[in-house]
Amino acid sequence: METLQTMTTALGWCCMINIAFLLYATVMLINFRLWVQKIHRRWFNLDETDLDREYFRYLAMFKLLTLVFNIAPYIALRLALP
Repeated sequence: METLQTMTTALGWCCMINIAFLLYATVMLINFRLWVQKIHRRWFNLDETDLDREYFRYLAMFKLLTLVFNIAPYIALRLALP
């Protein structure tokens, strides 16, 4: 039982860290989009439309992976424990 509680606590912290990082990345891309695009255009030689699509894909994948590998197991453990 102690192992499940420890795992639940660890997953809870993982959820918090990943959600905080996702929010940080989203805020940075919204507020500093032009500056970030300038850097990425130089590095990857992509136009603005492609970069916007890649930013959206990055945020969507990060959110999906956080949901599948952190939040869903955390909720399942919380429901399994008394």
